[in-house]
Amino acid sequence: MANEIKIGYGPDSAITADVFTPAGNEREFGINCAETAQGCLYLGDCATIQSGDVIVAYANGIYIGAEEYGLNAGISAQINAEVDSALNTAIPGSPTADSINERLKAIDDLLATGGLGDIALIRKLLKNKAVQTKSTGAVVYYDDDGVTPILTQTPTDAAATITRTPS
Repeated sequence: MANEIKIGYGPDSAITADVFTPAGNEREFGINCAETAQGCLYLGDCATIQSGDVIVAYANGIYIGAEEYGLNAGISAQINAEVDSALNTAIPGSPTADSINERLKAIDDLLATGGLGDIALIRKLLKNKAVQTKSTGAVVYYDDDGVTPILTQTPTDAAATITRTPS
C-alpha cells in the first residue's frame, strides 16, 4: 500500500493516527488503522503523507506514541547501492526480452550500424579530403588518413541533370 502507516500495538485495539508536517501543521486527522491478520500490526493510509511528517498514534483515544515518517537512512543507503549496482552492470549480449537492457542494446546497435555510424561518415565526407577527377567527374572522399577512400561518387550526365551515384 502506498503512503502506508504501520503501527504495532496490542490486539483488538481501536488504533487511529494523526499526521503532522515537520512544521507542526496538521496534514491529516483521525486515520483509522485496521488490524492485520498477523495481529498487533495496524495499517492505515494517508494519501498526503510525506517523508519527515510526524505520525501520532492513539489506542482507544489514548496517546501511545509518535514517530517520524520516512525511510530509515540505512535502508535508503542500501537501496541506493543496489540501484547503482544494477545500473552499472554491463548489458549482456542477449538481454531479457522487453527489458530496459534490451532497449538500450537496441539503441547501441542502431547507433553503431545506422545511427552514429552514418553521422560519423557524414562528418568525414564534409571535413576530409575529396578529390575530383576532371575527365570523369568522379569524386573520391577519403578517410581521416587522407589515403583510404571511403566513398566514390561518379556523375552521370543527362540532358537536364547530373546525377552523382555512390560506389
